[in-house]
Amino acid sequence: MNIWKLYLKAYSQDFNCEKSWGYISEPITAISNIAFLISSYFAFRLLSKNTTTDPKLRRLPWFIGLIGIGSGLYHSFNNPYTLIGDLLPIYFFILYSVFLILQKAFKNILIAYSISLTLILIQLLSLTNLPQSFIGVPTHHIINLSFFILLFYWLYRRIGRVALWFIPVLLVYALALLSRTVDLLVSPITKIGTHSVWHIIVSLAAYLTVVFLVKLELNEIKS
Repeated sequence: MNIWKLYLKAYSQDFNCEKSWGYISEPITAISNIAFLISSYFAFRLLSKNTTTDPKLRRLPWFIGLIGIGSGLYHSFNNPYTLIGDLLPIYFFILYSVFLILQKAFKNILIAYSISLTLILIQLLSLTNLPQSFIGVPTHHIINLSFFILLFYWLYRRIGRVALWFIPVLLVYALALLSRTVDLLVSPITKIGTHSVWHIIVSLAAYLTVVFLVKLELNEIKS
């Protein structure tokens, strides 16, 4: 079975309990993506207020905004093609952020590329060898959280106390995953679900990721 067929199979198993409003598939969930636009705005402000010399950091707020736009389109018009726009921006943001963190912490672009590509490979292998979700949480997000915990350990050993700024990212992301489990329990009762809460929490995690990268950049300038 190829990746596209696996993708369509996963899409067909998606549980949508929110009632549509006219042509809008999930109105409340779609509106909640405003949180990403707000996060993008504050990320822009943060970067403009701090002396950052790396132009790659300036792209992060744009990527956060794209997450909101792509997710908003999917939850407004559910189909396998808009789902691509929902998934790709957040995958790209995570991988791009991981690459920047590794590059700044280890100061070795080869290590940054190698570990980032390894994460991609593990995610692809999980599509064919692991269940799609566990207690409502998509498997790829569980893999991400496990990787981030290991990344924090590496970072603390490498850069010391500056790595503590990564803890809020871990905690908020873990809270976001918990909201997916809650959504599984609440959706049959409320007929609305709490996926909108997931959007709000993840948008905060995205902003905190930018905060951490700014701290890394400022630490790099000082040293």
